Amino acid sequence: MNKELINKRRSHVSNYDLVHLAEELGLTPIRVGRKYFTLREHDSVRINTFSNTFKRYSNGVWGDSLSFLIEFGQERSNKFKSINYSLYWLEKKMNNENMFDKDNTVLPEKEKVPFVLPPKDDNYKRVFAYLIKTRMIDPEIVKIFVRKKILYQSKGTKNCVFVGYNKDKPVYASERGTIPGKRFMYEIPGNDYDYGINFDNDNADTLIITEAVIDMMSLMTLKMNYKFHLKHSFLALGGAEKIECIFTYLREHQNIKDVMIALDNDEAGKIATQKIIERLKKEFKQIKYLPVYSEEKDWNETLIKKRKELISNQELSI
Repeated sequence: MNKELINKRRSHVSNYDLVHLAEELGLTPIRVGRKYFTLREHDSVRINTFSNTFKRYSNGVWGDSLSFLIEFGQERSNKFKSINYSLYWLEKKMNNENMFDKDNTVLPEKEKVPFVLPPKDDNYKRVFAYLIKTRMIDPEIVKIFVRKKILYQSKGTKNCVFVGYNKDKPVYASERGTIPGKRFMYEIPGNDYDYGINFDNDNADTLIITEAVIDMMSLMTLKMNYKFHLKHSFLALGGAEKIECIFTYLREHQNIKDVMIALDNDEAGKIATQKIIERLKKEFKQIKYLPVYSEEKDWNETLIKKRKELISNQELSI
């Protein structure tokens, strides 16, 4: 198709409201500032309502409404891989005159995406080095996560893969890059968002909730002297807005009597904490809850700061 014509048509549909488009795709926009929205299903996304553009920080994709539709429409149908189809779908929504084949532009039913874990690597050297040296997590904590099959290294990419379970069946997973200074986060297609990354201890009556798995591991490291990792159960949400897994967990683990809500010390974390508390008050009145926040933005930043201070003090005492 003529490039000039594509650009002309693209300029027409670029004004299509991205927040509304996200809702039409079955996504859940969440306001995170005066001009920004994120998505409950993809918390690395920022929609700028002033410029009507977006950026997905987990993979670097950004752009206008057409780029957004191609990026996220594929979660519903492979038809949206086509620029031609995506342009026509947006034009129909905006009642613009179309100049090519009239395919069906009703939003397709969401196609079920199979959940397939990335292949495991032959060794976990990169993962151990990243978590222990860069993130300063206690080696014993990393080993326990591997033994529990919550963590492994992906083949080829050498990423951390964190796995969540429904009983013994993997149903949720996310990847995190292991190259220091280069942020990479990816959620596995087909995730069941009724579940997060769970670290269970039999007969534990306290559940500790964090946003990310690395925050969970960091909190365990900070509390090694208190053996938190042996006494309590933990749940990582995979993002501040993905709170539904908490209530699934509580329904399936009725031994839990206390909940510690340890989300990030930022606006999104505090908003999510209040939402969790409101749900607990309504649906789980028997459960006691305690919101706690790290000294820094999150638990890993707090851990790294304390570890560096400890190292500095030790050097000064020599």
